[in-house]
Amino acid sequence: MILSSKIIIASKPRYRRCIAVDETKIYVKGVWVYIWSAVDVDSGELLALEASYGRSCLNALLFLKKALKICIDKPIVIVGKSPWYRWALERLGL
Repeated sequence: MILSSKIIIASKPRYRRCIAVDETKIYVKGVWVYIWSAVDVDSGELLALEASYGRSCLNALLFLKKALKICIDKPIVIVGKSPWYRWALERLGL
């Protein structure tokens, strides 16, 4: 059985109640790369997607800023237990 899913990419800023943010590490051509993603929990829209060579508080801050540009409010942000998110969210007033 093949499952098909359609990825909806958000294009316009709008009210967002809650977003989920996460990152994963993949090995590409001998180098570790971190893939960051942000999704609107209610609509399932992809808000932001980014690749970086680092995973730090600064990387998290820059990615969260990018994801929040598609929000006209300050939504609830769900993240994992990773320590780099707390610092970034505090800096953004979330």
